[in-house]
Amino acid sequence: MMMGLRAAGRGSGQSGDADAAAKEEWAYSAGLQIWLFGLALMKFEQFRRLMNKLEAPAENLPYAPINQIGHMRQLPTSDSMMPFTPNVDTLYSGSILELKDRPMVFTAPAMPDRYWSLELADAFLANLPYLGTRVTGREAGAWLIVGPHWEGEVPDGLTLYRCPTNSVMIALRVRIEGPWDTEAVVTLQHGFRLTTLENYLGGTMKPAPRYDAGEPDGATHDLAFFTTLCRLLADNPPYERDRPIVEMMKVLGLTPGAVIDPDSIDPDFRRGLVRASETGPSVIGWRVKYRGTKSPTYWGVDLRGGSYGTDYLSRAEGAVQGLFVHDAEECEYFHAYHDGSGQLLNGSNTYRIHFAADQIPPVHPFGFWSITAYTPMYMLIPNEHHRYSVQSSDRDLVLNPDGSLDIAVGPAAPAENLANWIATTPGELFRLNMRVYLPQDPMLDEKTVLHFLPPIERTNA
Repeated sequence: MMMGLRAAGRGSGQSGDADAAAKEEWAYSAGLQIWLFGLALMKFEQFRRLMNKLEAPAENLPYAPINQIGHMRQLPTSDSMMPFTPNVDTLYSGSILELKDRPMVFTAPAMPDRYWSLELADAFLANLPYLGTRVTGREAGAWLIVGPHWEGEVPDGLTLYRCPTNSVMIALRVRIEGPWDTEAVVTLQHGFRLTTLENYLGGTMKPAPRYDAGEPDGATHDLAFFTTLCRLLADNPPYERDRPIVEMMKVLGLTPGAVIDPDSIDPDFRRGLVRASETGPSVIGWRVKYRGTKSPTYWGVDLRGGSYGTDYLSRAEGAVQGLFVHDAEECEYFHAYHDGSGQLLNGSNTYRIHFAADQIPPVHPFGFWSITAYTPMYMLIPNEHHRYSVQSSDRDLVLNPDGSLDIAVGPAAPAENLANWIATTPGELFRLNMRVYLPQDPMLDEKTVLHFLPPIERTNA
């Protein structure tokens, strides 16, 4: 090993071709880390551009012009196309906030008997402190949401909420127990309001005027990812903790916040960066599949959630799979691509998940859990029965006499206990996601929870 290190130090006599190859390899290695670092901000920008095209809130989608809020008024189906993995546990509402020029006011009604949460994330899709049942309780509330540099007086009746970036994404979730519950949830959605501070002080909660984020730069060259990333970092600069990655960017000629001419990048560095941008998606594909820690029963367990620090790989994976991800204390995620014998889940097969009575996930008051099946593209699986999920609160869910629970997964509807069945498509691979909202402490201990979920048993020959 020491001989190898000494040899590595005697590179001054190597050829120009070897020098160029070494530079390219370094740029590739550094560029892949930069690509992973920047992917969440780029996904945020992609969603922001989608919102910027809207003139009014979209119909039955959590999309709205920037600084306004859009609501889903119905549960998603397999026809719903979304830039995130949908669930059938909550009705979503969503928005992008731009706080550089004006603070915003968010108000919530009293919610004495139903779960809700407002998840806020910075421009890098990392979670900020929550509002909702778990954190702020069940009483009505009103918050003044401001950017990092806002200075002013907080009016009476508002609680200050300061964000570390000027661009913020929010997702409001309200518990829905099934299609029959839709009207009640839609009525509750009307009690959540978003407006400007000026409107609030003027006695109105009418929507904010449309915010224009301008036109994208439209770069199409082979370094477009990196040059766009640099430009986006002008309005939402990296944190102090990101200094090491920023220094790597500077060595490569990628100055955060600057407009970068791609032809100014060293040609050897450029080749490495192009390779990095080509490799990045396959790295994320691997990470999505093996997210979290694999249990002995082939469930993946994710206790990190959406609070990443400098774990840029997990942040990038979360941005691709779920756009932004709950913290485990709010909602714990499990996923499975394989059955208990390690074989890929295939929609032609039938499976059983047997929960002993003491394996059914314990949750706090207003908490609940679900298991949902998805296509490889993270969409709900088409089926005539619209059986996408099994939920703990389903009124028709049948427990066994000893308190245990059997869930059937497969392409054919069972003769009985339809509420215990999740439909699949013959011949198509699928994955299962389990969500546990407001999990009790035993579910948040990795050593405990790795041995908690039962295997997915194939029942057909």
